[in-house]
Amino acid sequence: MTTSYSAEYGRSSSGVVSVNLKSGSNTIHGSGFEFIRNDAVDALPDLSATKLPFKYNDFGGTIGGPIKKDRAFFFGDAEFFRLRSATTAYTLVPTDAQKSGLFSSAIYDPTAGYTVSGSTVTRTTAFSGNQIPTGRIDPIAKSLLQYYPEPLGVYAGGNNYFYNKNGSTNNYRWDLRADAVLTAKQSIFGRYSSEQNQGAISASLPPLNGQYYAGSGAQTVNAQAFVVGYNTQFSPNVLGSVRAGWNSIKWVQNFPNQSLTGVGIPGVAATAPGFTEITMTSFATIGTSNVPNSDNSENREVAAAIIWTKGAHTLQFGWQEYWLQTNFNSSQLTSGIFDFNGQYTSKSPTATPGNDQRFADFLLGLTDKKQLSSPSILNFRSPYSHFYVQDDWKVSHSLTLNLGIRYELSPPAVSKFNSIANFDEDSNPANPQLVYAGQYGNSRAQRALQNVSYTNVAPRVGFAFSRPNSKTVLRGGYGIFYSNAITIGGMQSMENNPPVNQLRLATSPSSYVPTQFQYLQNGFAANALSLSNANGATGVSLVSFDRHAVIPTDQSWNLNVQRALPYGIVAEVGYYGNKFDHNWWQVDGNPAPATATALLPAAGINANRLYKTTTIPGVAGNPTIGLGTVSRVWKEGWSQYNALQAKAEKRYAKGVTFIASYAYAKTIGIGDVADFQDPTNIAVERAVMNTDMRHHFVGSAVYPLPFGRGQLVGSGWNRWLDGAFGGWSISPIVTASSGQPLNLTESKNPSNSGGTADRPNLVGDPKAAVNASGVATRTPGQWFNTSAFAVQASGTYGNAPRNAITGPGILNLDAGIHKTLVFHERFQAQLRLESFNVTNSPHYGSPALNVQSPTTLGTITTITGNPRQNQLGIKLLF
Repeated sequence: MTTSYSAEYGRSSSGVVSVNLKSGSNTIHGSGFEFIRNDAVDALPDLSATKLPFKYNDFGGTIGGPIKKDRAFFFGDAEFFRLRSATTAYTLVPTDAQKSGLFSSAIYDPTAGYTVSGSTVTRTTAFSGNQIPTGRIDPIAKSLLQYYPEPLGVYAGGNNYFYNKNGSTNNYRWDLRADAVLTAKQSIFGRYSSEQNQGAISASLPPLNGQYYAGSGAQTVNAQAFVVGYNTQFSPNVLGSVRAGWNSIKWVQNFPNQSLTGVGIPGVAATAPGFTEITMTSFATIGTSNVPNSDNSENREVAAAIIWTKGAHTLQFGWQEYWLQTNFNSSQLTSGIFDFNGQYTSKSPTATPGNDQRFADFLLGLTDKKQLSSPSILNFRSPYSHFYVQDDWKVSHSLTLNLGIRYELSPPAVSKFNSIANFDEDSNPANPQLVYAGQYGNSRAQRALQNVSYTNVAPRVGFAFSRPNSKTVLRGGYGIFYSNAITIGGMQSMENNPPVNQLRLATSPSSYVPTQFQYLQNGFAANALSLSNANGATGVSLVSFDRHAVIPTDQSWNLNVQRALPYGIVAEVGYYGNKFDHNWWQVDGNPAPATATALLPAAGINANRLYKTTTIPGVAGNPTIGLGTVSRVWKEGWSQYNALQAKAEKRYAKGVTFIASYAYAKTIGIGDVADFQDPTNIAVERAVMNTDMRHHFVGSAVYPLPFGRGQLVGSGWNRWLDGAFGGWSISPIVTASSGQPLNLTESKNPSNSGGTADRPNLVGDPKAAVNASGVATRTPGQWFNTSAFAVQASGTYGNAPRNAITGPGILNLDAGIHKTLVFHERFQAQLRLESFNVTNSPHYGSPALNVQSPTTLGTITTITGNPRQNQLGIKLLF
């Protein structure tokens, strides 16, 4: 259900998926199935010279029957899924010459002097012969060179290396349900479900001597769920039901234990597998961060409903109580992250560097940004109380009204141990302060550090109108819906703030003043995160949650006409609208004004930010800390969706059915990507959303082939010919979608605002058929006109709109041929031969979007879908 659904449903602003597990009956029924795919019969993927391994097995079965005739029944199912696969990841690794410090372009010595002319900084001395002396190479950088594999060739996007990442997984799940009829008016049921997923180790580079050092590790999931329900009939027109449910999800992400846990960088943790993450634009990332992680969360629910049918009214009264429990343990940035962007060995720190300069910065150990944190532990608890009334009223033979109202009390989550703190920018924006849970009382708002909304009233209205004996129905509806919001992804939550956690550091030094440089070999000071040493610390990152009592709110409306046509076809056309407000949007809550590099303070961008310092309450001496980025969760994102939707459906008759739907839509808004470019002009962030899909068509059909007994061909076939060649049906599925908007980025933050949302200047037509060099666009090698964009001057914002590029669309055909073999009235078999992406059309991923990486900008090196894959399926029914 996706539009104007009943007041019975809540906790969602997008859609509701309702799944029911069937019950057993007085006779034993069951099924067995297996679906097989194998790369031996698959096509060669695009952008790949060889086939990748792909072995797919999905098998299982169901069985149901009586426990006691007419009184008690059971039903169970089990499914096992095995996948052995790989995906190719292309990247760039340094050459032997680069590893030795020898480069093909000018490498400037960042310590040999510079000049400042107006707002321009220029270095004066390049290394002789573009060779960095051996004695200048950072010892940590030198020790890390062994983890970069040798180049393998020349590939798209300027890459020279590829690795086939293991994508294998083992999953299994089962359900068991029991039903019992207690009396003629009472029944109960219970269901238990279990699912386990075990993924392979996701490594972006091959292990070295059996030691993993890149990627995100392996993920395992153990999910359990239980529900019990009771139904009763109070009278012929009054029914009642009670449900109680529980579910648990245990999730772990980690690498196996190994001896490699660090490379000697001072001040960082060296306990988890791998070592400190090293990032460089264009180059492969080595090292790991935010691994391991674990989650152990549980949800509990009790719901009761009464349905009362009175005359033309069917009334439903309901209550739903939820207890949401989220427990998350994240290693975060405990091993540290060091970034190298090429600003130190370029002639000017504001110039767009090449790959030589980026790797030269790394060899010298000159990092433009280093980050370190303690682990994060989250223990959130959220009790929700929801109530609703629904009236389905048949006003007349022509008109039916669906009227409902829902009330949701969904207070913000609290920490079980009050272990959260908020950098409160709302109570006094001129002087924000750190506030910890319970500091000013034990009310829900003071413990959650967000105000509680008590006004979440959600009306639902729908109607259907059709004149007697008419083949036309007019339908419409309107409703308000509230999202289920606990915290946002990425663990940017309040458990990261002091005093409930240690410091979180992200320091970006001056790009040209040598006395301010940060070196890899120096790492971090001992106990750099300790609160007892916090006074005078700089580059401290905080989290600020918007305290306003608002919940993401969705208003949806639609109006459509449905018409019955000849041959059992029903056509429908309608308008659908949606307005989404108060979306949680992560932005920089402590931006710096746009400033030319030459005019920055010697201490860098952090010394130029809106809020320079704050104090930590609850710690001896109330230490003063220097601030860096503040991850602000702002509740003012919004979107607007408008669509014309059309659908035609032929109901199943004589083996034939089809359904085709088309949507012409547009979604605009702000808040779909993190951060804004200019905090003084947020209005320019308004643009088509990254979820916008202007055109979307899906069509499917089932059509019996005219072969076999009683058909156009083969009416006189014997049972063997008919069994082999008769009774087949084909079932194609066609999907055609336009591409979705993409946002250009700049890795070096030319504005020096400290944010991540800088965009370039627009200097041409991005949709031009060729770029300035005459290279054709709309190809994987050049998806858009890259000449249409240029990096803006230092200390300014670019004028390119957000989401200025449209990514590749999708045109896909899946098809299957199937038949049912009847061996006995109680034993049948279904045989299916299916092909996915029949035409082997490439489904390209997004192009590279970093304008400050011109060698890769606009190139596509990934495929989002699979090549043509063929599947054999068999299902036995008894």
